Amino acid sequence: MLFRVFCDLVLKIFMKRITLYYKDIDLKTFPKEVYETENLQLLCFDNTGLQSLPEDLNFLSNLEIFDITHNPVQHIPDSIKELKNLKFLYLSYLELTGLPDAIGDLPNLFYLNICYNKIEKLPAYIGNLESLIEFRAYDNFLKNLPDEFTKLHSLKEIHLNKNHLTSLPNEIGNLSNLQKLILEDNKITSLPESICSLTNLLELNLRNNNLSFLPENISNLKTLQYLDLRNNKLTSLPDGIHELPNLRKLDLRWNENLELPKWIEGLQASGCIVYY
Repeated sequence: MLFRVFCDLVLKIFMKRITLYYKDIDLKTFPKEVYETENLQLLCFDNTGLQSLPEDLNFLSNLEIFDITHNPVQHIPDSIKELKNLKFLYLSYLELTGLPDAIGDLPNLFYLNICYNKIEKLPAYIGNLESLIEFRAYDNFLKNLPDEFTKLHSLKEIHLNKNHLTSLPNEIGNLSNLQKLILEDNKITSLPESICSLTNLLELNLRNNNLSFLPENISNLKTLQYLDLRNNKLTSLPDGIHELPNLRKLDLRWNENLELPKWIEGLQASGCIVYY
């Protein structure tokens, strides 16, 4: 549903907008028409061989969508902060090892995609992105999230699969609008109790981590529909899982020492699909 909303937003921005779109051509640098096009609102360089961005991006101050996916770009200039109208920023499949603090100065940013890079750490200033709805950062080298990340109260989707996370911020529960939390393929050993405060959460994916137990108050996640716990180190389950009224799918496979509780059959009888 959220993806559809984003598609509708993108479509509206495309319509009657000044657009320059380059894909699968060899450019390496910004072509002349980028500098000459006034009030440019959508700019895409997808797989163009673009090697760097201009240090001064002020001439793109009207931009709403900026896509430089699939290029050997290693650095995002501080002048990214001049793009105050930016709503969608695609920085996936680059060669980034970090983001500038200035990334936090984009007050209207809805969507940020930094997937498939080599980023080890997020700047604390990312917590200033008060309009951010969806954050995608899978397939990076993130080891932790800054505490300021929990200030992103508008977030509805977080995709952090395939990183090196061992824990989550203690105040992750402050993200009260969160609906989807994807943490597959990390090294998480435990979850903070506050995760049980995510009362709008629909999907929680914890597949392929190192969890040996879950918070007892998981029963507070009344809206949860999908819970993926495959390939962890669980030995038992909190009874609270049985009390999740909207749970539709529970995946417990490949927890070798897990002792199944008696209430599993009752959960299945209620209509929940359980894999074990």
